[in-house]
Amino acid sequence: MKISDKIKLSFLGFLGNTGIIDIRKLVLENKLKLPPDMAYEFSVDGMDTIVTNLTKRIVDILPQKIEEKVHYEGGRDSGRDFVLVLKGRGLIDKVDTVNNNIDEAIPFLMKTLKRDYNVKKLTSNESVYHVTKCPFLEGILSYNVPQFCIVCEGLFQGVADGTNKGSTVTIPKKMSKGDKYCEFLVRKKRASKIEPPSERKLQLPLDTAHEFAVKETARILIKVGKRVEKVTTSKTYRTMLFWGARDGGRVVGEMIKRFGVKTGGTNAVEAGTTFFAQVARMKRVQVKSTEKENIGHVYECPWTDIAIKDKAPLTCVVCEGFCQGIADVMAKDCTVDIPKTMIHGDEYCKFIYKKVK
Repeated sequence: MKISDKIKLSFLGFLGNTGIIDIRKLVLENKLKLPPDMAYEFSVDGMDTIVTNLTKRIVDILPQKIEEKVHYEGGRDSGRDFVLVLKGRGLIDKVDTVNNNIDEAIPFLMKTLKRDYNVKKLTSNESVYHVTKCPFLEGILSYNVPQFCIVCEGLFQGVADGTNKGSTVTIPKKMSKGDKYCEFLVRKKRASKIEPPSERKLQLPLDTAHEFAVKETARILIKVGKRVEKVTTSKTYRTMLFWGARDGGRVVGEMIKRFGVKTGGTNAVEAGTTFFAQVARMKRVQVKSTEKENIGHVYECPWTDIAIKDKAPLTCVVCEGFCQGIADVMAKDCTVDIPKTMIHGDEYCKFIYKKVK
């Protein structure tokens, strides 16, 4: 996965070091604080690796018609919930009958997920958006999972369901199929006001965009996962989650290494996972640190509320697999255990890294 030059410079400038970087001291003193622009970009790229790797596992196991349905309906469930969040926070009008909500919510979601887009048409009955850059595209092409585009189609259909019921969203052109852009065609059931989304709502503060990006990507994974679990067994779904997340963790581990972060020992693993905890907006505290055992506690996780609300306790398997994937890269022969989780009612999530040799 590519890392932009801007983010590299942000990271190097943050540490004041252009050589091999050792962030373990900052981790152990609970002083690691990543620049906001880096945390946001890395969050979208990092979550992309988890979601696309899980998609690959689903595609490998489920029959085509079933996996297409779970991807579409899982995305649609997520889009509907996204609208409820926007309404609850006063970011779009709660009353849909006086409606240009659909033309505010769709661009809001595109910006949140770092999609570059142009509004090609905006009338009372139809809108057309061209997306020219999508952070998920690299993962889709790398892992050969164009099926993830079905999640995207369901996601924006869910937004339409929640803002202008009876409207449809289709994506007749897709970059994953070789087109120059993804075309989002929105046909509205109820005529909406002819006015573009306000600049105030589209110029999102970086922290708000970061928050929404992390939570919405988590929501997509959880919603798709619940659909998968319904058509298979909990054991099979757990295996998909663990290995999909582990594959993603390995990719992210390599990304962290390319920043120059030192590897070797449990402290290196903890440095890598703490690095990503900042990106994923988790609040954690270092509890114990030796080269053979390392313990950290997470007290806030943006996934927790979503998973509890959706009754999705297996969501914690994502963390287990992801952290093991980072360990595979940052320190060989290291195991990860999470014996306590907030989703299961504990006060915090407890992460234990042990060197087995």
